[in-house]
Amino acid sequence: MNRLFVLLALLTLHPATNAQLNGIIVLKRNNTTLQRYFEGKSIEFINSYDQPISGLITKVVKDTLYLRFLDIRQGVNYWGLPTMDTLKEVPLAYAFSDIKTVIVHRTHLNYVADGVVLIAAGVALLVVSAVNTAYFKEPIRDVASAGDLIGAGALAALGAWLITLQTKHYHLGGRFHLDYIGFTK
Repeated sequence: MNRLFVLLALLTLHPATNAQLNGIIVLKRNNTTLQRYFEGKSIEFINSYDQPISGLITKVVKDTLYLRFLDIRQGVNYWGLPTMDTLKEVPLAYAFSDIKTVIVHRTHLNYVADGVVLIAAGVALLVVSAVNTAYFKEPIRDVASAGDLIGAGALAALGAWLITLQTKHYHLGGRFHLDYIGFTK
């Protein structure tokens, strides 16, 4: 019974030891971790030639980042409908020194949708104020009351600000830097 248990334990632990990561890249600001990148995670950055690069990390070794870039384009299927299709898979290798800016997409909120809703709410506030003024036959100057204009402007400005917060660009050098944390197998 003990031999069977040891044999099963060794067989189940073998895949777990193979799944160990080669290394992790850590994006830091003043030694505070902002983002971690490891094998299997996607990354987007701008290289030293100002080209945007995005891909899936396949391997991280010392000073090199190996990516898998999928060239996905829109094509036409059998029925004449547009569909997305993967044309090719391109392996890429980049040194950490070639990375100029790391782009992080914020996914906690739907910033664009929430921003558009707030802008629409600001416009709707002005429209409702104008309709109420016409309905109650008040002078048109009351449409532009300070409270309505401030409220509508604040909602629209907050919506526009949320749309701009969707992506964050971290320019490496100075406060932001990439660190490599290596593991041995």
